[in-house]
Amino acid sequence: MCDKQLGAAPEAETEPVKGPGWFARLRAQPGFKTAAVAFVLTVILGVGGPAAYAYWSDSTSVSISGKTVRPPLPTLQGDVRCGWNGSRVVISQPTPVSALPGGASVVMRISDPKGTTYYTVSPREYVRLIDVPGLEDRLRWGNSLSISYATAYLNGNAAPNIGLVQETDLLDFKSLAWTKEASAYYRASFFCER
Repeated sequence: MCDKQLGAAPEAETEPVKGPGWFARLRAQPGFKTAAVAFVLTVILGVGGPAAYAYWSDSTSVSISGKTVRPPLPTLQGDVRCGWNGSRVVISQPTPVSALPGGASVVMRISDPKGTTYYTVSPREYVRLIDVPGLEDRLRWGNSLSISYATAYLNGNAAPNIGLVQETDLLDFKSLAWTKEASAYYRASFFCER
């Protein structure tokens, strides 16, 4: 019996391995010449290197995206009160909030009859109207004021003390839950509406 299988079509025997060693055995493998040419083109001449690097770089890139969601704001309950603290008119929050989410503040809205609206950060349970920056300078004798409160997120950092903010500083302005208004008026000083 010969090296060929019985019943197989007659064909030439594979080339005998010329010489001993691993390179001779490697060269005898089918497709060796094609693989050697591809190796030379890719590695030595650099053909295909940029494409391979680009593919490798793209396959290892990672992108992470996320969206931060602010906690809901607590709603102030009850009525705003106009009262006195010593000889000064004060406007008290309806229900002081003990804990606000990070970045949130209590904001007071003051509207005068000329249609001007002021927003102030209110870090305390009550605010003396005389302490609101520049408010007294903008008023005339007999001007009445409408005052309400809301909790709000502000652009940037809230002032640690009472400070005027712009309407554009209030995020989601249209959805703010303003409290029922209290009234005060100005005649050389501030007074509560009777």
